[in-house]
Amino acid sequence: DSPWRIGPDQAALGSALLEGIAAAAAEAGIAADEAARWLAARRGLLGQGRMEIGHLDLLAVPAGDGMEGQDGDD
Repeated sequence: DSPWRIGPDQAALGSALLEGIAAAAAEAGIAADEAARWLAARRGLLGQGRMEIGHLDLLAVPAGDGMEGQDGDD
């Protein structure tokens, strides 16, 4: 677990992130007006505290990539 932390001093980054989330939600079928309301509410909170975005780093390696035997299990 390595959450991203975006503070008030990084408002431009936070705003860009929120815009991207709202755009992805709209593309996924969320009503545009609902996504716009969500975005406006979150933008209003940007300077009030820290954003924390949880995520999980994942490495996916396709089978047959030539890495067989390199982890010592083969």
